[in-house]
Amino acid sequence: MVSLHVAMPAVAAAIGSGSLLPNDATLRDMPAAAQIGAIILGTLISEDLVCIAVGMLIRREQISPWIGGLGCFLGIYIGDLLFFAIGRLGGMGVLRWKFFTRRLSPERLQAFGAWFDRRPWAAIAMCRVMPGIRVPLYLAVGALTKRTRAFFWWTCFFAFVWTPGLIGLVVLFGDVFVAPFERFIGGGWKPVALAIVAMYLIVRLAMLLATEAGRAKLLNRVGKLWGRKPIAVAEDPAPVSGSPSGAAD
Repeated sequence: MVSLHVAMPAVAAAIGSGSLLPNDATLRDMPAAAQIGAIILGTLISEDLVCIAVGMLIRREQISPWIGGLGCFLGIYIGDLLFFAIGRLGGMGVLRWKFFTRRLSPERLQAFGAWFDRRPWAAIAMCRVMPGIRVPLYLAVGALTKRTRAFFWWTCFFAFVWTPGLIGLVVLFGDVFVAPFERFIGGGWKPVALAIVAMYLIVRLAMLLATEAGRAKLLNRVGKLWGRKPIAVAEDPAPVSGSPSGAAD
């Protein structure tokens, strides 16, 4: 997942193009395949940001809920399979690619691969709620594990659960975030884009607070503002050897 300053221009453009259409026109006027394709490409940049943007478009009746939901689900699932395939084709060598693996050591990635072999559902669930680890750990799973069917099933399951859940929350409560920005800067697409950023940051904050490692990372980021010395943070959620194991597909 890329940083917010990279992903936001694409989302702002999408919201802007939709909101600046004439009152009697919506994104529904585009071919369904084009809408789905654009959403899929967007999710490869930032899944959560695009899901939130799609939720706002659904709320404003500028895109069909079925097309928006399907596009987000397919984009998330295709992205999961893409990184798995890169790991499978690249083998052990891919674990040394710093561009993908960030600061995770090959040893930690191998520990995650072993954890996935024992408890695939828990490993994939953790990737959904722990920011920044999905890409390197899916690469590790592709490179190390032979449980291909388990990966396909559990990534599909959690994408199916996560996508409508996040979009649904935005459809229900999105206008609550838009209203304050409209009071300060008026109507148009700008308050919608700012509301999307606010919701995205809240989602990311909730993800960080959901795990011990995430809370430690958050404290380190806040501590940098006051020159605080960083505390040690586990780079991935894989349990140490000796943890209980055993779930199957």
